[in-house]
Formats: sequence, C-alpha cells, structure tokens
Amino acid sequence: MTETKSTCPYCGVGCGVVIEANGGNITGVRGDDNHPANFGKLCSKGTTLHLTLSPSARAVYPTLRTKREAAHERVSW
Repeated sequence: MTETKSTCPYCGVGCGVVIEANGGNITGVRGDDNHPANFGKLCSKGTTLHLTLSPSARAVYPTLRTKREAAHERVSW
C-alpha cells in the first residue's frame, strides 16, 4: 500500500489529505494530521473523497432517459 499527501479539491480551505492506494486503486482517504488547515480532520465530503476518485464511481459517458420509468440510454457528447 502506498500513501500520497494531497489537498482536498472540494472547497477553498485546502485541507490536507493522505490518499491510500493499493496498486492503481484508491482504497481510502484520511486527514493529514500535520496539515495546518485541518490537523487531520475532514468534513463529510472529504471523508468520502475516495468514493468519487474511483473509476467505477464516475460517469464515463452521458446518458438520457425520456421518461421517468424508462431505462437510461447512452447518448453522444
């Protein structure tokens, strides 16, 4: 497992985060205890940052549904 120090991208505070990765997969994010902006604490967005960085959690193409009960269909950009 590797750890990389970075900054949370959500707001202008610039909280320090430590990103935990195993191979090419991000497995967790925690606050950086030594960072002066947050001293290891993270807000609710920061604590779930690893979920938004996962490739499987991100949209890779646009979809559209014409009615609420219809299935999503892939559309062009």
